[in-house]
Amino acid sequence: MAYEYDSTGRLITIREYTSGFLRNEEVINRFDENGKKNGLWKEYYDNGELKWEGEFLHGELNGIVKEYTKKGALKTLEKYEFGSLDTESEEVVFFELEKEVRPDGSMLVGGYNNDMKQGIFREYDSTGTLISSYQYKDDQKLAEGMLDTAGARTGSWKYYYPTGELKAEGDYLNGIKVNEWKFYFKNGDIQQKGKYLNGAPHGTWTWWYSNGQVKREEGYRKGKEDGLVVEYDTLGNVLTSGEYIDGIQDGKWFYSVNDHTEEGEYRDDVRHGIWIYKYKDGTLAFKGEYINGLAIGKHKYYYPNGKIYWEGKYDAGLKDGEWTKYNEDGTISIQIVYKRGEEYKINGVKIKKIEG
Repeated sequence: MAYEYDSTGRLITIREYTSGFLRNEEVINRFDENGKKNGLWKEYYDNGELKWEGEFLHGELNGIVKEYTKKGALKTLEKYEFGSLDTESEEVVFFELEKEVRPDGSMLVGGYNNDMKQGIFREYDSTGTLISSYQYKDDQKLAEGMLDTAGARTGSWKYYYPTGELKAEGDYLNGIKVNEWKFYFKNGDIQQKGKYLNGAPHGTWTWWYSNGQVKREEGYRKGKEDGLVVEYDTLGNVLTSGEYIDGIQDGKWFYSVNDHTEEGEYRDDVRHGIWIYKYKDGTLAFKGEYINGLAIGKHKYYYPNGKIYWEGKYDAGLKDGEWTKYNEDGTISIQIVYKRGEEYKINGVKIKKIEG
């Protein structure tokens, strides 16, 4: 953490670095050109806990204003509009802060909406030490874990379905996901697993179907796809396979699409070279060439019986010259002549363009 102050000692910038790189910057406690408070303002207790925060617009409070206790619990919440307190605001009217003190001195502090728990709740032991935090929506616990002194999630957290079953679990560091995370189906079976590095997927991630069959395996590097990716159907047959390099498709790829498969290469995220489609029985369904993503040369499509269905040439991605469509018995169905991607003749008859 790095803190910047003005000549009067007022904190004006908070920066957070990781391994020498700036990860977050918060500009606070600034004035506009007329010397009036503007933007986000914050005050802190001597122990470093946030005491108060609110937005100013050219000297007037405008937005949500929050006040906290020395232990980090929300004390008051108000909304202002251009300097005037808005007592009818939904954010204020339906928010009631309550403290549940237990016989042993421990307590639970959080907000209620229509007598239902909403948002973050903090649990303290009898000495006032924060021991756990919870996230609620309409009285349903959605998550639990720990918050650090700045209110960011830290350590192990668990997330739940509204019906109570475990949905996900993993670690946070300064509010950012790190290490291995697991996600579950409602019945408790694994649904997804992988690691985070500074909040971004990193390494191998695996997904599963509800029947336990692997659905997808994919590699990541700092949040971008990197390495081999394979996707399967519920029976374990390959639907997609290929490789990413720093988030870009590159090299040979394979797709299984409905009644046929597709195979070819990518270069810098676009098709490049010969692509071939085949029907499930291995019969040729299509063959064509691409250069840097643009179709070139003759492209041919075939019926399942092996006869040509549709053929013609491309020039720099545009249909050019004669294209012919055939019936399954090999007789011609239609002939179209293209000029730079536009139809010029159909069955020998020149197309008349209507201006306007």
